[in-house]
Amino acid sequence: MNENDPLFSVGDIVRVRISVNDPDVNNHIGGWCGNIEDIIDVEKGDHLYRIVWDKATLLGMSSKHLKHYDRRNLDLRCMILD
Repeated sequence: MNENDPLFSVGDIVRVRISVNDPDVNNHIGGWCGNIEDIIDVEKGDHLYRIVWDKATLLGMSSKHLKHYDRRNLDLRCMILD
């Protein structure tokens, strides 16, 4: 494996680290789970991952998080993380 290769592959099932916050609304998202849908090459071996949340994650989203997403017209079904 090359050091510039992505850590994950399309289709991988992932769980967000406990300490992570949503980059758009700064709410806690640690423990959320989903599938890698796309990998975006940024620069110098850095990658962003488009994650589509699983059903349990979607059903477990707090009303606070849902309101933030609704106000900002963001898609709550997925997120791009590094």
